[in-house]
Amino acid sequence: MGNLIEIKNLSKSYKNGDGTILEVLKNTDFTVSEGELVAIIGKSGSGKSTLLNILGCVDSFDSGEYLFCGTNISGLSDSKRAALRGTQISFVFQDYALIEEESVLQNVLTPIFFNKPSDIGKPKEAAMKALNLVGISELAKKKVRTLSGGQKQRTAIARAIVGGPKLILADEPTGALDSETAESILNLLFDLNKEGTTVLIVTHDGDVAKRCKRSVRLEDKQILNV
Repeated sequence: MGNLIEIKNLSKSYKNGDGTILEVLKNTDFTVSEGELVAIIGKSGSGKSTLLNILGCVDSFDSGEYLFCGTNISGLSDSKRAALRGTQISFVFQDYALIEEESVLQNVLTPIFFNKPSDIGKPKEAAMKALNLVGISELAKKKVRTLSGGQKQRTAIARAIVGGPKLILADEPTGALDSETAESILNLLFDLNKEGTTVLIVTHDGDVAKRCKRSVRLEDKQILNV
């Protein structure tokens, strides 16, 4: 398989409120092949979420290159980056990022309505298929606010996969869950990876990292192989 992600000599910094510059990434390289399952570990504040936002085309970078499926991201217009983010890259967050007062089904339908993937003919059928894959199709009409943490995370994963993305970026996806529920969510992500989806998991949990096919560490503004 070819490379899905290629980061070359990439740097990213922020300006603090007092005018000082905070470097987060400096001249770092990172490659992920299609179909990989990679854990990203590092201390709090090391830049893991910043890296995910760059990979997800949410955040920009100062210098270097980011190639996604061979396409230079920095050369794309805002609309093309948004389209890429909406159809080929999906996020799963620790806090779920769901619309609490909407139904499970409406939450899963949201990316279809916004991004209108060309290969989805019947949105509701696609959403129900995604809910079935994560094992909660019977909850389709329930309000998200009535769900348990595990059910909310399954809803978030269904929303992430409904458009058939190439890449799932999971930021501490089990951080708010009890151990038994966390295990079921991890197994779901691992199963998606076995089906061919590339999955990157940011985690503080060493046991989760060990179960991934590969781990990298963010340290001293660099991405290091573990």
